Amino acid sequence: RKICTYSAWVKKASLTGNQMLFGGGDSTARYGFIDFNSNNELFVQSATSDSTDWALTSTNRYRDVSAWYHIMLVYDSPQATAADRTKMYVNGSLITLTGTYVAQSEVSYMCDDSKQIDLFRRVSDGGSSYFDGYAAELHFIEGQALTPASFGETDEDTSQWKAIEYTGTYGTNGFYLDFSNSAALGTDSSGNGNNFTVTNLA
Repeated sequence: RKICTYSAWVKKASLTGNQMLFGGGDSTARYGFIDFNSNNELFVQSATSDSTDWALTSTNRYRDVSAWYHIMLVYDSPQATAADRTKMYVNGSLITLTGTYVAQSEVSYMCDDSKQIDLFRRVSDGGSSYFDGYAAELHFIEGQALTPASFGETDEDTSQWKAIEYTGTYGTNGFYLDFSNSAALGTDSSGNGNNFTVTNLA
């Protein structure tokens, strides 16, 4: 619950509101999530009883609705250096974050298998903040702090970041959604059987 990696390719369809990507939490207002905020910045937060424990915001804004973004969040709270405990990458590059970093060895609600995991909506508000866009190749890795090289590489002809096959392990509570079966979009293809219930997702 102190180390995990999230990786997904997303394409935004609109630029309004808070647009959720991934989160975990419960009904007692303990939650953590990553989203595009209303300023189109990437934002990651953890809160207890609706009081912020820590929160980080990207210095960049992401406003290209024609582009696919590879978003990675690496949570590794045992690290001695605060900035190494929560890292975010976009298209293979480490991005700059501002705000309050997580305390050393703090448990994350996003990595906690006892909490509900939600994709593309926020757990704590009952689902009023949704992602509006497309998604592909969504991986959640339990117990490992990985690098972008596990999921992508730079194309030698175009110099663009592109997806590659992930060949590592997932941990017991990890999952992989490739969205290849339109009749079962929540199916976990990692081999763990951690399937999701799909609601209003096409």
